[in-house]
Amino acid sequence: MTGAGSAAGPSRISSGQRRPARWRQRLADLAWPILTILLVLIAWELWIRLGDVPLYVFAAPSDALLAAVTEWSTLAPEAAVTMKEVALGFALAVVVGIGLALLIDTSMRFERAVYPYLVATQVIPIIALAPAIVIWFGYGLLSKVLIVAIFGVFVVTIDTLTGLRMIEEERLYLARSMGAGTVAIFFKIRLPHALPSIFGGVKLAAAFSVIGAVVAEFIGAHSGLGRLIIVAQTRLETVIMLAAIIWLAALGVGVYFLIEFIEKRAIRWHVSRRLEETHLT
Repeated sequence: MTGAGSAAGPSRISSGQRRPARWRQRLADLAWPILTILLVLIAWELWIRLGDVPLYVFAAPSDALLAAVTEWSTLAPEAAVTMKEVALGFALAVVVGIGLALLIDTSMRFERAVYPYLVATQVIPIIALAPAIVIWFGYGLLSKVLIVAIFGVFVVTIDTLTGLRMIEEERLYLARSMGAGTVAIFFKIRLPHALPSIFGGVKLAAAFSVIGAVVAEFIGAHSGLGRLIIVAQTRLETVIMLAAIIWLAALGVGVYFLIEFIEKRAIRWHVSRRLEETHLT
C-alpha cells in the first residue's frame, strides 16, 4: 500500500505542475504575436494621424476596429452568409478529399485516372476558374460552395494520402502475421497513424476555405463579406472595407483554431502531443 501510494503521489504532483507550466508556455507563445501586432497598429495609427492621410485613401486602425463593432447590424448578416459558404464548402472539401485519397490509395488505376486532373486544379489558377463556375452554376450558394471546395480539396487529398502511405511496411506485415484483416489494419493501424497528416490538410483547407469564399463573392454574389468589401471599395468607404476585412480575419482564425482544438482532442495520444507536454514540464 505504501509503495502504491508513493508511486501515485509524484504522478499527481507532476500532473498538477504540468498545468501551470502549460498555461505559462501558452501565454508566452501569445505574447510575441500580440506585441508584434500592437507595434504595427501603433505605427499605422501614427502614420494616419500625423500624416493627415485622407479617409478615402486609408483609415486608422482605431476607426476600423470601432466600425467592426458599431456596424454590427450591417456586418453580421453578411458574415453569416460567408460563414455558411465556408462551412459547406469546407465540409465538401474534407469529404471529397478524404474519399479521393482512400480511392487513390486503394486502386492504382484510379490514381492514374484521377491524379493528373487533381493536380490540374492547382496548376490552373482557381481564380481563373471561378468566373466560369459562377456562369455554369449561377450566382447562388452552389457556385460559392463549389469554389470553396476546390480551394481546399487538393490539400486534404494529398495530406491524407501522405499519411496513409507513410506507415512502415514492417508494422503491416506484423499485423497480418498476427491474423489482422484489411479492415482491422485500416481502422486500428493505418487510419490512426494518418490522423496527424489528415488534420494538417484539414487545417490548411479551413484557411483556404475563407479565401475561396471571398474570391467567389468577388466574382459575383448577392451578399457576403466579400461583396461588402467590393461595394465599400467602389464607394470609397475605407472604414467599412477594413471592418469587413477584420471580420474575415476573425472568421478565418476562428475556424483554424477550432480545427486545431479538435485535433488536440482527437490525437492526444500522438507522439507530437506527448513531446509537446514533455517540453512544457
